[in-house]
Amino acid sequence: PVVPVAGSISTSAMWQPLGNVELKLPSAVTENVLALAKSLTAITDTVLETIEATPPELVGDILRQGVYLCGGGAMLRGLDRLIEKETAVTTHIAEDPLTCVVRGLGEIVERFDAHRELLDNPLKPLEINL
Repeated sequence: PVVPVAGSISTSAMWQPLGNVELKLPSAVTENVLALAKSLTAITDTVLETIEATPPELVGDILRQGVYLCGGGAMLRGLDRLIEKETAVTTHIAEDPLTCVVRGLGEIVERFDAHRELLDNPLKPLEINL
């Protein structure tokens, strides 16, 4: 497949406009992009749906502090920028995203008494007033 690009090129010590040229990408690259496109759309849609379903008092915190990506998906180059673009919510990548959840769980286990109230609090069913 051929993809249009724009940019500049260095010739000797000066940068000159490249203009609009067509770049032929290897088919494996475009196959990877197409394979990920559906999953990336699902991820951004899920982030939006989650924010929409979040109580207003928590949405304010999310908008102020942003969201943090963790796990292997966080290591997909540009995922944070894609989520920011699609949701308008600041998106960060957690420090050491592959192990941050396990480390956080380890912290809770080590200091279980300090977190007991948070963990013993059962979810309350949603009340519907008609």
